[in-house]
Amino acid sequence: MLQVRDGDLGKLGILFERHHRMLYNFFIRLTGNRDLSEDLVQDVFFKILKYRHTYRGKIQFTMWMFQIARNARIDYFSKRKREVLRDDCDDDRMSQDATPIENLEQEQEIALLRSALALPPNVRADVKMKSEQGDI
Repeated sequence: MLQVRDGDLGKLGILFERHHRMLYNFFIRLTGNRDLSEDLVQDVFFKILKYRHTYRGKIQFTMWMFQIARNARIDYFSKRKREVLRDDCDDDRMSQDATPIENLEQEQEIALLRSALALPPNVRADVKMKSEQGDI
């Protein structure tokens, strides 16, 4: 990354090859959406290129990259929430007073719920039983 920061932009391809799968898996676990995860990976590498001058090398590259990834995800959902609020101001599910973090937390809960609903029925029954027993 230090070489990219110093102007050797060809090295960005090496960073992409090394880290894009890990980043994609990070996003897919959080969003459950393959297309969105691919878009977010691209966005992160665009931001790495754009903000390369801010990398100081004092922390590991992956820590810096994942901070950019977290911010990219927050930015995406914050923008999406604003668009939804503008397009559908009467929607009772969305609170105009909610902070971007609250909206992000709500989006994460929805993604987890969708993931749980996608589980096979026997696995859902096991999860439900464990949650009722207080094991989860």
